Amino acid sequence: MEYVGIDSSKQVYGKKNLLYCQMGMLTILKKLRAYKKLRKQEFALKKILKRKIKELQETLKHLETILPETKHEKFKGVKFSTAPKKRKDLEAEIEKIKNKIAELQ
Repeated sequence: MEYVGIDSSKQVYGKKNLLYCQMGMLTILKKLRAYKKLRKQEFALKKILKRKIKELQETLKHLETILPETKHEKFKGVKFSTAPKKRKDLEAEIEKIKNKIAELQ
C-alpha cells in the first residue's frame, strides 16, 4: 500500500471545507422544510379562497333572482400600458451594466 502525507494546514483546510458543505446542506434542508410548510399553507388558503368565491357566486345568483332588473350602461374599462416602459428601462440598465463590464476588461 502507498500512503500520501498530508500536512496539517491541508487537513484543516479540508475539514473546514467539509464542515462548510455540511452547514450548507443543513441550511438548504432547513429552507426546503420551510418552503414545504409555506406551500401547504398556500394550498390551504387557496382551498378556502375557492370555497369563499363559490359561496359569493351563489349569493350573487340568489340576489340576481331576488332583485328587480334595471337598465344601465356597461362601464368601459380604462387600459394602462406601463409594462413596455418598465421593460425598456430594465433592458437599458442591462446594457449599461454590459458596457461597464466591457470597459473593465
